[in-house]
Amino acid sequence: MNVVMLLSNPFRPDPRVLKEASSLKKNGYKVSILCWDRRSEFPTEEVYEGITIRRITIPSSYASGPQQVLHIPRFWYQALNIVKELKPDILHCHDLDTTPIGYLYSRKTNIPWIYDAHEYYPEQMRQQVGRFLYQLLLLLDNFMAKRACKMITINELLARHFRTLGGRVSIVGNYQPVWGKQPRVISRSDAGIREEAYLVAYIGGFTSARAILPLIHATDIYKDATVLLVGDGSQRKQIEAELPNYPQVQYTGWIPHAEIESYFHLADTIYYGLYAASGNSRFSSPNALFQAMKFGKPIITTDLGEIADIVRADKCGIVIDKPTAPQIAQAIQILSDENERQRLGANGRRAAERKYNWEVSKTSLLGVYQDILSKQN
Repeated sequence: MNVVMLLSNPFRPDPRVLKEASSLKKNGYKVSILCWDRRSEFPTEEVYEGITIRRITIPSSYASGPQQVLHIPRFWYQALNIVKELKPDILHCHDLDTTPIGYLYSRKTNIPWIYDAHEYYPEQMRQQVGRFLYQLLLLLDNFMAKRACKMITINELLARHFRTLGGRVSIVGNYQPVWGKQPRVISRSDAGIREEAYLVAYIGGFTSARAILPLIHATDIYKDATVLLVGDGSQRKQIEAELPNYPQVQYTGWIPHAEIESYFHLADTIYYGLYAASGNSRFSSPNALFQAMKFGKPIITTDLGEIADIVRADKCGIVIDKPTAPQIAQAIQILSDENERQRLGANGRRAAERKYNWEVSKTSLLGVYQDILSKQN
């Protein structure tokens, strides 16, 4: 079966998309990814781990709000023409902004299409696009959820939401492969960090929903920790402007996907704080949580989304009320106790081995595809 995945980022790679595509490929599907390279940063065509990647180059930027209305129809138009050439048996649309391609192609060909919601897209975009476009995104989400042959999403909170819209929803969690190949070991000296340092890391996107600045400011309150920031995104300039005033904070910039796990392995504690003002935060169960659990690292998070529920239930970290510098500093200080870190980290690792691992997600993903194929037959 020929599967085409649609993606509105350039696939650097995208971790979730890669795991899904690789799992399908290993189970006999032919998979290609058609994506949007807005800055012309990557080859227009390449093969990545046996998966064909085709990129459409239409100049644009990220977090550009209403201006994206001028560019995204061009991406849809070009993607639709390429999909016609590829002749997929199943179209797999990642996030709401690619679903018009799946819907339109399916209307003409009767080919099944999947809406894979990595997050609650209208809420993720709400602060960027303004009230009118936000309402349009809500209508589009409602429309597409009902019409996708199947929906996939990341957790039970989002699944319940989409079921109320009429979606046929399965959960494929952002879980990690727990067993198998280990990451390349990065030494403290290679990363420019003192061997004896107590290292707290934020590893992820620098989006407006992430409470990264309070983490930086917390180093003025608790001074016996080194904070490592790994990632990129719309907050980058603001964060970089703060760094000269906070010598205990180090920033790597964006790093390749293949090296991310090495930094989770390097850290003592993982931080993942969210702002409640972002409506998408209440649904959050990010990759960072499951990476921390995989490597037996305790996590500090805010009282939002499924991430807080999991941390509490599995006793694998600390949940703070709000992402303020004093609360973050207090949590960092508690986890400066190595015995406490080991206890909470071991709880997380056991939970990952038991239920939060990619084998569970893969089984669910393959079940979605088998269900679609059985109905076609």
